[in-house]
Amino acid sequence: MKYSFLVPVYNADEKIRECLNSILKQTYRDFEIVMYDDGSTDKSGEICDEFFLKYPDLVRTVHGAENVGIFSSRVQLMKLARGEVLIFIDADDKIKTNLLEEVDDKFRRYDCDVVIYEFEAEYDFRFGLKKLQRISNWQDDRVFAMDNKNELYEMVATGNMNSIWRKAFKRCLVDLSLDYEQFKSVMTAEDLLLTLPIITMADKVVYIHKSLYFYKINHKSITHVFNPRKFDAKLIVINELVKYMKCWNFPEDKWCIDRMILDTCDIFIRSMAGRTCYYDKKQRMEIYHMIVQKEICMEAFRNLENYSLIVNDLFNKRFSRIEHMLSAMRIREYWKSIVSRIILE
Repeated sequence: MKYSFLVPVYNADEKIRECLNSILKQTYRDFEIVMYDDGSTDKSGEICDEFFLKYPDLVRTVHGAENVGIFSSRVQLMKLARGEVLIFIDADDKIKTNLLEEVDDKFRRYDCDVVIYEFEAEYDFRFGLKKLQRISNWQDDRVFAMDNKNELYEMVATGNMNSIWRKAFKRCLVDLSLDYEQFKSVMTAEDLLLTLPIITMADKVVYIHKSLYFYKINHKSITHVFNPRKFDAKLIVINELVKYMKCWNFPEDKWCIDRMILDTCDIFIRSMAGRTCYYDKKQRMEIYHMIVQKEICMEAFRNLENYSLIVNDLFNKRFSRIEHMLSAMRIREYWKSIVSRIILE
């Protein structure tokens, strides 16, 4: 078998049928679908079994006894796969019918190890309306070999080419005998942890300037919901990126890393203004102190002074101003939700 579509599943019963049907409609037919149900509490597991019973020669389903998280789910799927080439698809996304045909053409034509393709993002625009936006990194096809991979490394280091679901890659690039337990707690930016070894081991990577994947932005997903563990998880990923940049003999772009660290601080603080944050003022103050006491964050701030208003206030310990801004964000979010409901009614 040449290709394995790998689908991590967790509470996606509203979208998973559309996802699986988009795979089954592929014009190129040498593939399997492997699903890992990560302890779903909705009907996702039943839907996975439904597709297995209907397409036993194409579909395999494994049910996890407990929720282990997205990173561990992806590792499990790679271990279960039988195909030479692995392709991840998130359960609430879908793909174009010619994705596999395009990917296979590039693998045969260029004898490459990885194929990267473009995607279209569907997200909430205004008042519940949907908007589809095509995301592009380059305006033509590219081939990255050992002598010119630095441009690709730069895209990864700046966060523009990290999503694992926009890559088809040979299974031999991943060392599944490694101990991945250290990354089990990472629930955000985990794509980069998988992308780093893949592009490092690849002798040749091909980029297609074609949109073949539809990415659904789910505001209920772990990416968009406040979680106090996100901050440390993101720092784990950043530290891993620094290790690989040294391995690449890539000129260490300190500005790039510092910017990523302070972006993490900024986004995390702003997320405490969201409706999914249950922290009271005392707990938020503890978070502020925790961040400014981390040397990696303090060093980044010293290197990028006057980075932004909210981060400036954080590291200068003007916490009352941060609280004022968070209050303003909450008010804006409240009124936006009120207006949205009125418009939709």
